[in-house]
Amino acid sequence: MYMSKFYTQESFGKSTKAFYSLLLLLSFGANQNLGAQVSGQVFRDYNANGSRQTGAGYNEPLVKNMTVNAYNNAGVLLATTTTGATGTYSFTSGQIAPGTKVRLEFVGLANGDKHGAYGNNNKSAMQKATAPATGKDYGVNYPGDYRDNPNARIVIPGYTNGDNTVPGAWPNAAEGDGIYAFNYDMVAAASIVGKQGQTGAIWATAYNKQADKMYYAATVRRHVSFGPLGINGLYVTNNASTVTNTASTANFVNLNSVNPAFDAGAAALAGRSFAPGNAARNQPNNDALAFDAVGKKGIGGMTISDDGRYLYLINLNDRKLWRVELGANGTAPTLSSQIVAYNAFPIADVTNASFRPYGVKFYRGAIYIGGVMDGVAPGGATVDRAELKAVVLKVDASVAPGSATFSTVLNAPLTYNRRANMNTGWSVNKNSNYVDPNGTIAAATTCQGSWHPWARNFTEILIPPGTDKAIYPQPMLTGIEFDPADGSMILGLTDRTGSQTGNANRGTSGSSLYTGNAGGDIMKAGNTNGDYSLFTMESNGTAGDFTTAGAGNTEGPGGGEFYFTDRFRAGYGGSLGIGGTTVGNENIDHEENSLGSLAMFPGKELIAAAFDPITTWFTGGVRTYDNATGVAKNGKVLYQGADVSVFGKANGLGDLEIITKPAPLEIGNHIWFDANANGVQDAEESGIENVTVQLLSGASVIATAVTDIEGNYIFSNDPSRTSTGSQKYNIAGLTPNATYTVRIPNVQGGSVQTALAPYQLTLADNGGLAPFDDERDSDGQLVLDNADIVVSTGEAGNNNHSIDCGFVTLGTPVGPGGGGGVESKSLGDAIAQRVFNRSIKGENGPVNYASLPEVRTGTLNRTAQSMATGTALKLKDVLPTSIRNTSYKAFETTPKDILGITNAQDVLAYDFVEKTITKAVSFGTETKGEVYNHTKPVCDRLKGYTLQSISTMTVKGYELIQFSLKNNDGNVEYATSFVVGAQAGRNNYTIQSKWLNADYVADEKMYNVQLWGGTPSLVSEMAADVITRLSAGLPLQATGGKTNLPKTYVTSGARILDNLTLNIENTTGATNAYLEIKDRNNEQTNGIVTRTIPVT
Repeated sequence: MYMSKFYTQESFGKSTKAFYSLLLLLSFGANQNLGAQVSGQVFRDYNANGSRQTGAGYNEPLVKNMTVNAYNNAGVLLATTTTGATGTYSFTSGQIAPGTKVRLEFVGLANGDKHGAYGNNNKSAMQKATAPATGKDYGVNYPGDYRDNPNARIVIPGYTNGDNTVPGAWPNAAEGDGIYAFNYDMVAAASIVGKQGQTGAIWATAYNKQADKMYYAATVRRHVSFGPLGINGLYVTNNASTVTNTASTANFVNLNSVNPAFDAGAAALAGRSFAPGNAARNQPNNDALAFDAVGKKGIGGMTISDDGRYLYLINLNDRKLWRVELGANGTAPTLSSQIVAYNAFPIADVTNASFRPYGVKFYRGAIYIGGVMDGVAPGGATVDRAELKAVVLKVDASVAPGSATFSTVLNAPLTYNRRANMNTGWSVNKNSNYVDPNGTIAAATTCQGSWHPWARNFTEILIPPGTDKAIYPQPMLTGIEFDPADGSMILGLTDRTGSQTGNANRGTSGSSLYTGNAGGDIMKAGNTNGDYSLFTMESNGTAGDFTTAGAGNTEGPGGGEFYFTDRFRAGYGGSLGIGGTTVGNENIDHEENSLGSLAMFPGKELIAAAFDPITTWFTGGVRTYDNATGVAKNGKVLYQGADVSVFGKANGLGDLEIITKPAPLEIGNHIWFDANANGVQDAEESGIENVTVQLLSGASVIATAVTDIEGNYIFSNDPSRTSTGSQKYNIAGLTPNATYTVRIPNVQGGSVQTALAPYQLTLADNGGLAPFDDERDSDGQLVLDNADIVVSTGEAGNNNHSIDCGFVTLGTPVGPGGGGGVESKSLGDAIAQRVFNRSIKGENGPVNYASLPEVRTGTLNRTAQSMATGTALKLKDVLPTSIRNTSYKAFETTPKDILGITNAQDVLAYDFVEKTITKAVSFGTETKGEVYNHTKPVCDRLKGYTLQSISTMTVKGYELIQFSLKNNDGNVEYATSFVVGAQAGRNNYTIQSKWLNADYVADEKMYNVQLWGGTPSLVSEMAADVITRLSAGLPLQATGGKTNLPKTYVTSGARILDNLTLNIENTTGATNAYLEIKDRNNEQTNGIVTRTIPVT
């Protein structure tokens, strides 16, 4: 229980003021029924079909930490909740009572996320519900995670031994397989879309979805020569999604030729020799110069921005990130300014290590760069395994390269234990001592596969003594992917040894043959804060939200490994060879068979390049891994052979890339009846069915939809979905980064749509606080007889469901502004004289607008630049002369004759007229040091009007009083009143809106604005016009405190001779009060008689 005291002042015309004060005692009860609820889930809609798919083969995960707000019909926030670890949310009936209608708003999208496509499980980020309700779901997605085809095409480069610059048939290397393309199901044979001679050694790949082009970058891979463009070259496959032969692969650009500042280290490889085998793929060669250049020269990783505009790549020679700006449709750069370097990475070399960048990934508007500290002193004098680290940096892609700064998001040691990568015939228990040629690893049982400092010469990578096996894992962080299920980062580590060796190929000198055995790795790092600002390396098989059976397997950080089946044990664990310890067959085990390149298929699995991926030794191909369990699921062989022409267990493949179309783009979605005409989609307001909506490109209609039973419509360019009456798909003309018009034709006029005949447009752009304002407001603007909304689309997948339009009932006629708001049935002498004077002039009847000049906004010179400011402000600068979304004409009806009988120093009125019917009025007076004391609700109630409601509304962020009155014709008029204040020398205006005149704070000059119309939206539009224009001149500052609403007030009244009759609305429960009346003979006398009258 509480006690409240309310004080209210009512101004009755010219001569009467009534004051009353009430003391009341109120008690409130609460509904304790906690049974009902509103619930749902938030999910990632990878395939953009508006429905959530789950299952063993494809799973769209739920999203945690999404905020859901529930508002009642008055726009009051009832409750807030957040999706939990399971991605679901729920409101109890203690928060939302049974039967309550609510508006749900889903907020808090992660950086890069967009609204999911409209569909069965997603009705946009703003939905309505009546408690109890379930299944109020919401779909989101980052467009970069979209995959249009569940059996998508995958591309990966491969290598052929020898100098491929010499053309010729077998055995020349130039005709060897250079680029493979295959499907995700790995059933059909791969297509060869590039020959080795077309591109030479390439590792990095990047797919331009918009142009359907696959780009490749030159790399230093020992035993494989560069292509026609040399060490600085980029290559391209056109029509990459469909091509099945090599005809579409070609030179793209030599970066050094366009910008000589880009040099990937050509001088270090000058004179490179492939003797004695030279161009023959079936003959060995020494290729000595390439050995130390691996990971230090050439181009490392490469990625592309989501919009297909920029390539980002690592120059291994200068150890910098470079940005390459592409031309229209993904064409090659032609200007040096299109190829620019970022600043040096903020990772300094230390005594026994240098930073070696390689991997790069564009994700969610940022670029991630991966590298390692190599464990070798600059100059190569000493090594230190303790310095081996994996480092990932991040930079904002929206910042120009010369101004961008890098932050470190991961820095983790690589000194963890790994088990042997190949048993060379030692004991089955693997307990023979391993001697590290650099002495950085003590004799141990499993250290043969652990990471080592980068080798300085060929001898260091050999298993001593005198073996023909090269097994000396050296880390290169080459692959970076992200698992959108929990935001974790997946790292692909390449074994540098695998790129410094071949299969039965020569060392850097002599004729002895050696076989390389790569020992890469796949690691996962959890998204520590959930915002991609910091990552934590996996530990004992746990990363982020998941833990796998690799925990405690004695390899990996913390004693376990997340992707613990990145191994091959022939004959054990099915065709993938991923079984457990194979006692008695340990000599055939490879504990690490990853090659370091990765691709993520959201909803499905991680794809990784591997040697011996399935069934057979001396092969190279790919595997897929379950991102929750770490278990390998499928595999495919792309090359096979134990001879020198291919690369067996060494690094025989480059980077992986999945081909997909850009994410679909859609816009929509709601047409509704705005019952309270506030321009906001409130909880109890319904959609309007059967409204025709058009999509225009320029002047051409490219699609037409008709709203469904809920008032929804959708336009989309998605070719995979089926159109309905309200949802139109496969609109080829709807493209990213373009401007369109969504039109609701014939909202008025002789051809008005049947569904809209009872309505007119509501207030536009009044959704409240950003950033959700546009989701809940109305956008339609009247253009001729149509409601138009200009829409600028974003990037692919940036769905826009905020293209909404509200309608209100047609406004009824209202009283004109020429009366000045001071007439009543019986008031004092001055008013009586005024009524007489107006009568003999014929001014008391209906307004003859035909005799008045029409007001045209363009003739008033009302731009913000020319508008007077401060105390020089004029009423013509304040009042609106047109109403948006109407075709009403404005006429000046200023009642100048009130200046002598009120406190107004100036007065101005405009009537807004449709044909001869007054639809709305803007009325203003200028006063000095006091508020105008003849307000519409007071005077109108004394001439027979009835006050029906009092409330507040928010217009452009300002709280204004609003009220409605039923006039003598039975029509409802909606109104607001507020005061704008100005003071000489002050650099702002004030604005205040009160019910009581006594609550206004006096200002030097006060511009008293009264606005009324046949619908609330007309009033709101006029108020928005005033606020917008004044704010353009000087800042507009709310003052005077909160707008308080009376609990007890006069609804109507009349004074006949000496009798004053008042009807009082009492909502407090109190039964006793008093009226304090101040009476004077007329407006021009100062004598006041105060009377106190009890009220029961």
